[in-house]
Amino acid sequence: PYYMSPEQVAARRLPPDRRTDVFALGATLYEALTLALPFPGDTREQVVGRILLEDPPDPRRLRSQIPRDLAVICQKALAKNPARRYADMAAFAADLRRWLERQPVLARPPGPFLRVASWMRRRPAPTAALTVGALALVVISILFADARTARAHADQSATEARVQAATAQSIEKFLLGLFEASTPDGRRGESLTLADVLARGAEQARREPADDPATRAALMMAIGQAYFGLGTYTEAEPLLSDAVSLRLQSLGSEDQRTLAAMNKLAHLYNAQARFDDAERWYLLAQAGHVNLYGAESPEEQENRGNLGYLYWRTKRYDDAEPLLLASLEGTIALHGENSGHTVAMMGNLGSLFMKQGKLAAAERLLEDAVTARRATVGEMSAAFLSPFAGLAEVRVRLKRPEAEATLREHLLLTRQFAGADHPDTAMSLHSLGIFLAEHGGEEEAVGCLQEALQIRRAHVKPDHPALQATLSSLVK
Repeated sequence: PYYMSPEQVAARRLPPDRRTDVFALGATLYEALTLALPFPGDTREQVVGRILLEDPPDPRRLRSQIPRDLAVICQKALAKNPARRYADMAAFAADLRRWLERQPVLARPPGPFLRVASWMRRRPAPTAALTVGALALVVISILFADARTARAHADQSATEARVQAATAQSIEKFLLGLFEASTPDGRRGESLTLADVLARGAEQARREPADDPATRAALMMAIGQAYFGLGTYTEAEPLLSDAVSLRLQSLGSEDQRTLAAMNKLAHLYNAQARFDDAERWYLLAQAGHVNLYGAESPEEQENRGNLGYLYWRTKRYDDAEPLLLASLEGTIALHGENSGHTVAMMGNLGSLFMKQGKLAAAERLLEDAVTARRATVGEMSAAFLSPFAGLAEVRVRLKRPEAEATLREHLLLTRQFAGADHPDTAMSLHSLGIFLAEHGGEEEAVGCLQEALQIRRAHVKPDHPALQATLSSLVK
């Protein structure tokens, strides 16, 4: 098993492909360079454990005379995630040929995100700490995605590049410290919940030096998004609001990082049914995209989807349709026809068509989105569950025989993924309750609606439309 890939030893559902062979050849290259196995062990269990959880030492730590670029090529071939390896042997060979010809190679050394991911694999922590780790990986990926986007769309001076690097290092140090505090050593016997760790993180973020607004804003935005993802909107709002203010002050209104923060704050207001506030921030972000990238640019077109989503939620369907269609066009131009972004836009358009009564077109789009998401990210993801909810609703409207089964499956998966008291679970309970009430299952319907009402009362204000809808359904 010394040359097997993580997907092979884990027996995952996805079959091995060309990148599996890339991993095996990478292990062979590693041994040729260092005269050591990348994943040593006396038993199969030891080897498999290292393949799944540990990264091999940098080849230069074992043989200091190995050229840096050659070591980086080897590390890329041995990436745990197949998507981070060379796509096939031709790409692997091409980079090796570049090195032989003294040309720049395409491989890059592991960045801060991968170092944090590796740290977490080596230190599996129990209960709350494990949850924090998984959540923080999402958070840190958002932070570095923002940094990559900013670098991709702006000509940055050497000073700005140094600031970006320093910010990334500060974020990495902050998160590693937060993880350490969540392990048994850091807790020292103290009982620690996820809410406790997030609260500590928020407090630490506010104590960041005032002369480093970039790091403070990035941390506040990250933790605010974590709260938002958990459905705890009250805690998310001040953090996201402060992140927007800091980025406006330090970066201005026409920086991609500021625009991203504006959109996130608008998403939160949208979820809280504060539609006027959401529209204001979406429009400000849209104006920034026009000024930064130009009208009708793919970036500006893609951003129109946020406004389209708001108009869809507020039943302004005629206003929403051209925005969502333009957003799909921009998304395809930026990310390609088969990307996750494009699939997400297909799901949004499908949901809009359903509200407009274009049920057959909606069903086709949503089925395509669900199939693509199931194949790429699996069922335990918001990216899958969102279009799946739309598909359940359109099947109800079309009176498909599988409608009830789809609603029940969505509720089961949402409970497993988001938790029993998440707003998304309340939405799924509400939908199933309405269906059962209309099809002779009154007793179970009341139970579903009461549970949905209890969750919604814990997360939103009494005048929130979703809460009012559940109350109204119970009265009926």
